[in-house]
Amino acid sequence: MIIIIINLIQTRSSLGADYVFENNANQILYTANIRLAIAKIDISLLKDNQIVLSSTYGINARLNNLGKSLVGTEYNIFNIQKPHGEICGKICYKTVRKFFSGYGYYEINYDGEVFTCYVVGRGKEGLFICIYIGDRQVAMIEKSPIVRDNKDHYIIYTIDNKYNDIVSFFGIYYDHNTSSNYSEFVYKKKEISYVYSFNKEIKSKYNPQFKELC
Repeated sequence: MIIIIINLIQTRSSLGADYVFENNANQILYTANIRLAIAKIDISLLKDNQIVLSSTYGINARLNNLGKSLVGTEYNIFNIQKPHGEICGKICYKTVRKFFSGYGYYEINYDGEVFTCYVVGRGKEGLFICIYIGDRQVAMIEKSPIVRDNKDHYIIYTIDNKYNDIVSFFGIYYDHNTSSNYSEFVYKKKEISYVYSFNKEIKSKYNPQFKELC
C-alpha cells in the first residue's frame, strides 16, 4: 500500500480563509480559498491557480436544504462543482438513530463512489476523520488539538492519488463547517481543544495501523 501524505495549512482565517497544501518536500500541491460575498460563500480548491473543485451556496443553505434519508436525517446538502459549474457530487451530514443512542457521519458522493467519513476524537492524540468506501479505508485526515491564531493544521493521508482532489476538498469543507472564525482578528492566540469520541461504532473506525504505514 502506498500512502500519500499532504499537509493542509490554513494561512488566513479572517474575512474568509486561505489554505495551502504541501507534500513532505514542501512542494505546493494545491491552494484553496473561501470567499465571502453578499448572502453566499464561495469555496474553491485550486491546482496551478486553476479551479479543480468548488462550491457556491447561500448562507441560509443549512436551513433551506434540510431533508430526510432512509437511515435518519440528512443535513447540509453541499453540492460540488467542476470548473465550468457542472455538479459532480455532494457532501452531506447524516445521523443514525439506534433506540436511545446514535451517531453522525459525513457522506460524500463523488465520481461514482460513495465515501463515508467518521470523525473520531482521541483527546491529546488529535481528531481523526476516517474515510471509507464500503468497508475499505481509503483516506484519513488528522487535525492537531493545538490551533494558533485560528489557523488550523491538518495532515491528509490517502492510499491513491485519485482520491487527493476530493479528500482535500472535503478538508476545506470540514474546516469551514466546524472551525470558521471569519469575524475574528487575533494575534499570538493559542487554543487547545481535546475531543473524545465515546460511541463504540465511531471509535472502531479509527485504525492506528493506517497512519503507521506511513
